[in-house]
This record gives sequence, C-alpha cells and structure tokens, in this order.
Amino acid sequence: EAAEEGDPKGQFLHGYASRIGLWCDSDFAAAERWMDESVRHGLPEAQTLIGLHLAYQNGDEDHLVEQRERLDQAKKLLLKAADQRFGPAHLGLAWLYMDGKGVPRDSSAAVQYLKKGAEDSNPECNYLLGKAYWLEELGLSKNLTSALEHLESSAKAGFPSGQNLLGELLTSNELPHDEGRAESLFRRAADAGDATARYNLQSLLTYQRRRAAAIANATRTLREIGADPDPTGEKGHERLLYQTRQNHLDGN
Repeated sequence: EAAEEGDPKGQFLHGYASRIGLWCDSDFAAAERWMDESVRHGLPEAQTLIGLHLAYQNGDEDHLVEQRERLDQAKKLLLKAADQRFGPAHLGLAWLYMDGKGVPRDSSAAVQYLKKGAEDSNPECNYLLGKAYWLEELGLSKNLTSALEHLESSAKAGFPSGQNLLGELLTSNELPHDEGRAESLFRRAADAGDATARYNLQSLLTYQRRRAAAIANATRTLREIGADPDPTGEKGHERLLYQTRQNHLDGN
C-alpha cells in the first residue's frame, strides 16, 4: 500500500521484494519499475543499490558507448546518494575508484570517500581505512593510532571483518598483546560466519594450550632441579622459561 501511495521507501522495499521473490514470485519488470520510482523520488538506498548494480553488472564489452553511459549513470546515482550523507554510497564511490569502474583508478579519491563514509559511521569504510592504515594500502603511510581507531569503530558496529582484523592487530607484534580481547573479537566474528576469524580463533586457542603446557613442563622441571618455580609477577612465566633454558644450556 505504501508503494502504491507514492512512499519512496515503500517503493524501494516493494521493488526489492519483487526482485528476490520475497512475499511474492520474482518479477524483475515490477522490481525495475518500483526501484526506478524510488530513485526518481531521491531515496539514497535505491540510488546506491541501482548505482552499484549498473557499475558491476556484466555488460557487453563490445558496446563501449553503452558501457560508458551505464558507468556514468552509476556514478551520478552514487553521488546523489552520497550528497544525502548515506554511508554506503560513499563506500560505493570508493569501490569505483579502487576498481577503476568508469573512473581512473585513484587511491587518493578512494580514501577521501572512505573517510566520508567513516564520518557517517559506515562500518566497512572504517574497516577498509583501518586496514589501509595498518598495512600501508591505498597510498597511506602506517599509522597504528588511526588503524586502531577505525577498526574499533568497525568492530563496535558489529562488522565481522573489522572484528577479525582488530583481533589480528591486538595479537600482532606492533601493539601490546591483548589476547583476551582478541579472543572475544575472533569469537564474535566467527559466530557471524567469518571463516578467517574461525581460523584465527582456533590458532589462538591452540597457541594458548601449548603455552600453558610449556609453562607446566618448565615448572615441573624447575622443581625437579630444586630451582624456584614461582611464576608470579608481570614477567614471571618469561623468567621461568628463560631459567629453564639457561639451566639446560649450563648442563644442569
């Protein structure tokens, strides 16, 4: 009813439902008609979805003029949605510049759109910026403070890739280790279906089990040779393992 009464969001939802067969049989003609109506009314969600569809659909490479027109239209729709501070549109524009879709590849322009999307709290924009600042991608210099800030924002919004990468950063050699936090992040991302997070979680748990076994063995060895196995203090376990190794090297 909302779609029939001219409500842009109702038209968008009706068009989307018609496309994927939700509540009704798939009807691509009806989907296109309702989507076009919501685009005509300036709904940023529709402008972004149609813009990305135009940019990334498989067109006939032989018809270069039609392809160019399609990509120009895609960019125009994404810009209109971005003007309404719609975060996914900024992300879409960043993709165009990263992939060279209808525009020259331009990492600087991609970063600017990612920053605008991050300002609008788009979790994937924050993830991509955090990743770029950490791994020196998109022409950015390494900046762990910025990487941590953007990945924290992405993880807080529940974006699995952001949660996983933040966990990786917290268990890297570039920041003080926070295994407890990393484990929680890996687990949340894994529960959301992130395969890399599942692997990282399993690797971390395996490492922790092996470390605990090594400490237990070192403690037992030190007790057998009459050394003090007290592992208390901030560096206790490290001292314990070091002393065991030194005793072995000394032949004791």
